[in-house]
Amino acid sequence: MINKKCIICEKKTKKFKINLPVFEHQNFRTISLKTKLLKCLSCQIIFHDKKINYNFFKNIKYINKNNDHKLLSGNKKIKTRSEIVVQNVSKIIEKKKNLNILEVGCGKGYLLNELSKKYKNSTLYGHDVGNYSKFSVFKKKNFFFLNKKKFNFKESSLDLIVVSHTLGYFLNPLKEIKKYKKFLKKGGFLLILAPNIQKNIFYTLMADQKTLISEKSLHNLLSISGFSNLFIKNRNLPREIICFSRPSVKSKVLLKKNDKTLEKNLNRLNSIKQRIIKIKSNNISIFGTNVNSAFVDQVLQDKAKNFVSDFYKKNKFFRGKKVIGRNNLLKNSVLINCIIKNNNLSKIKTKAKIINIF
Repeated sequence: MINKKCIICEKKTKKFKINLPVFEHQNFRTISLKTKLLKCLSCQIIFHDKKINYNFFKNIKYINKNNDHKLLSGNKKIKTRSEIVVQNVSKIIEKKKNLNILEVGCGKGYLLNELSKKYKNSTLYGHDVGNYSKFSVFKKKNFFFLNKKKFNFKESSLDLIVVSHTLGYFLNPLKEIKKYKKFLKKGGFLLILAPNIQKNIFYTLMADQKTLISEKSLHNLLSISGFSNLFIKNRNLPREIICFSRPSVKSKVLLKKNDKTLEKNLNRLNSIKQRIIKIKSNNISIFGTNVNSAFVDQVLQDKAKNFVSDFYKKNKFFRGKKVIGRNNLLKNSVLINCIIKNNNLSKIKTKAKIINIF
């Protein structure tokens, strides 16, 4: 059987049959215990060869629940993810007034709101398939919510287009990126933020996204679309790709080849699965409430009693199990660390025995 052609460059692909659980991002529910992925042998993009239903984005429960993430920054202060992203933007884009800014996949407009504080008197547009127009940000006079598929912007009218954790859901990413290019002013930026499957291998198991992104494949996609790219690092967002792109005048596209991220991730995930299976305890807790934690929970099943979060609230549940704070852990319990590397979790006082799965 001939594999499907690449959705980006229409070149040959390689099929991977994966016998690992895969998840959806809304509640990290397990979708299946196996899946198939295709990887382009040219542009290296990884994608699902199946129809993906995105109607849940329009669900009122999802819309109301879609909040900004809180993070512990390098100076130990709690900041929102949007605040940290804007700090990155301000290092690349000088402080100007009257910018025209579009965010694709804007949600309730938290990031746009932070951008408006930095770039005062700007005009800000938010686009999403779910209807977020009722939320307070979009009641401001210089904010506009768009939920139509077709944009009515003039060519060369936008200074910044932000695509944050949205790229993976585009059914035709090449078409979308090329569309944004014509809307950018000369010197304008396209900012892409996406989960980096090189830094968070568990995101390889997200089954409700069309594409899975590595730095090489994103570089290739943007280069084919006619952009030059600047990738930056941020210690507060260590597992995200952050890429500022500008329309390029170069006609020749140089692709980055030999991206073995998928193969390495699948080997590591299978190895981690075997380590988890060998853990023996009747009182196991899992640190975190994300896809990493969901993977551990699926492997352990009933052996995992609850989840642990630094931002827990009373009566909160994740995947049907209670979420507790570290202070609630007992001396004879086991806490599986599937988030923080280099054993940083053990530096924080807890009664439980810590097992690092990395």
